[in-house]
Amino acid sequence: MTYKISHWAPARVTQVMDPPDQFYVAFDNEPSTSHRLLQRLGTDIAYPGSFTDDFEWRYSIKTGDLLDALDSEAIWYKSTVLDMKSQPQPQIIDEEAMPVN
Repeated sequence: MTYKISHWAPARVTQVMDPPDQFYVAFDNEPSTSHRLLQRLGTDIAYPGSFTDDFEWRYSIKTGDLLDALDSEAIWYKSTVLDMKSQPQPQIIDEEAMPVN
């Protein structure tokens, strides 16, 4: 099974299609082959600064919670957590509290 790795990246609109429900974007610091055609109302775009990289909330997920989940085909679904498998909690390191060598 192959997985598409998705992450947020800054981009600029390079061309608006007619009708204007689709547009091409160019990603900053990427070659022209990375330009993509996106849907204006699609889930692949967001206002600058609206995406969060705060993942701490994931450690409080429990059975019955509602969330959006990305499947192996890169499709988002409204989802309900049915079961939780126990995994060790990652250790959060406070870099400011670390001794300087």
